[in-house]
Amino acid sequence: VGLFRTALTPEEITSIMTNGVGSFGGLAEPLQITDLVVSSGTGNVTITFNSTSGSSYIIERSTNLVDWLELTDDHESEGEVTTYTDPTVPDDTTKLFYRVIRL
Repeated sequence: VGLFRTALTPEEITSIMTNGVGSFGGLAEPLQITDLVVSSGTGNVTITFNSTSGSSYIIERSTNLVDWLELTDDHESEGEVTTYTDPTVPDDTTKLFYRVIRL
């Protein structure tokens, strides 16, 4: 018997049926940013990260890894892969760090 916080995808159900509940960790991979693209025209930054259907995420940005600015506190998953575009990058920025937190 297993209790899950969100509805399972058909792939997750198949994995549980094949491998058992004990092998199910909720995410096929650890949460990580897998791509980052800076638009040369707008300066917007688009991040891509692996995600879980039905989940929401907090996305934050920092210039120094100490002080974090919350960009959104309820970004909904787009499935196994989710993107977020940061349209508020200051013009004089030379480096940025992003982090994603699953709610």
